[in-house]
Amino acid sequence: MWLYLVSLVGLWTLLRLIRERQVVSHLQDKHVFITGCDSGFGNLLARQLDRRGMRVLAACLTEKGAEELRNKTSDRLETVILDVTKTESIVAATQWVKERVGNRGIIEISVCVCWFVGCVKGMSALPAMIPDVNGGGIEVAADSGPPQHVSPSSYFSTQSFKLSTLGQLVPCVSSRPHSRLSSSATVWRKTGLLAAECHIRQRLWGLVNNAGISIPSGPNEWLNKEDFAKILNVNLLGVIEVTLSMLPLVRKARGRVVNVSSVMGRVSFFGGGYSISKYGVEAFSDSLRRELSYFGVKVAIVEPGFFWTGASNSDMHLCNAKMLWDRASSEVKEVYGEKFLASHLTELKSLDQKCKEDLSLVTDCMEHALTSRHPRTRYSAGWDAKLFFIPVSYLPTFLADAIFYTASLKPDKAL
Repeated sequence: MWLYLVSLVGLWTLLRLIRERQVVSHLQDKHVFITGCDSGFGNLLARQLDRRGMRVLAACLTEKGAEELRNKTSDRLETVILDVTKTESIVAATQWVKERVGNRGIIEISVCVCWFVGCVKGMSALPAMIPDVNGGGIEVAADSGPPQHVSPSSYFSTQSFKLSTLGQLVPCVSSRPHSRLSSSATVWRKTGLLAAECHIRQRLWGLVNNAGISIPSGPNEWLNKEDFAKILNVNLLGVIEVTLSMLPLVRKARGRVVNVSSVMGRVSFFGGGYSISKYGVEAFSDSLRRELSYFGVKVAIVEPGFFWTGASNSDMHLCNAKMLWDRASSEVKEVYGEKFLASHLTELKSLDQKCKEDLSLVTDCMEHALTSRHPRTRYSAGWDAKLFFIPVSYLPTFLADAIFYTASLKPDKAL
């Protein structure tokens, strides 16, 4: 019995690995928009995808971060300044993305032509059918005639063209191979031109919501409403607004949305808005995944453990903790005590040592979610996430609380 179960699990694992290794086609033609590319996960992911030949649209908060990223990547990668807390910035970035994804492969015209020997010569009638479009780089797929020795009633082919700024058809280097119609009955014999179909495409294959901050964080009593709102505006409301703004482009491409959450979105081990925001990202992503599944869009959640990024810098967290303590009320200071503060600051000093430096463990998950034909729903990055935080999230609440109590600091006035 046990051998039978082990065999089934092994077979299921093998099939899953084979399935997940299948990669989507034509990655070089796909655009991916990534937020938070100044440093950390977003910066590394942008460079990874650029090396893979994808068309990366990287959003940075500062011009300095954007310039540094451009210096490390190819000319394919483009950057834009984006503040996810400002609606006007998101609107401008969305328009910028539309202009980029709309400049390649916007228009496809498929024309089925019935050829009789000597009936139609050349393609002089085709340009009149093409919409009036300004700008180059527009791909047009149109039919061309067969060689004279082929049966005219059962043959058609497809040739790729570009529409120049002067409205002229320019043949592309590549073309689709000739193919035969399954039945000559499907072709009208009374005219050369049967059908023309025009598709205007503005498509974004991938959206990666990576931008995020982690401070102000600390015991909840040390914080005020503005402290919570500051994090929520970036980590949750920013994610929601950027996603809603870009969603029409992603839906048309039947693409991917990748939201960066955290293990703190599964278990909350400290106060402040960070865990709250990541719980919100989890809930938003779950609802979004179910809604967009009807349109062929896949939504993935990445849940990293502790990694060294700008958001986990120990010096920054030390300054934040001291600031929160200085402004706390005398009652809060008396309840927690100086001993608690000293222990808390000691823990924060060792934060850099606890964080892993290999960010590729996270960005590889993001890349897989964007490029695999069968991405996972959730990705856990780091052994601390896989072996501790995620398992703890499945425990009964009283057991998870017991683990927290044994590892947490006790206030001076604790019972």
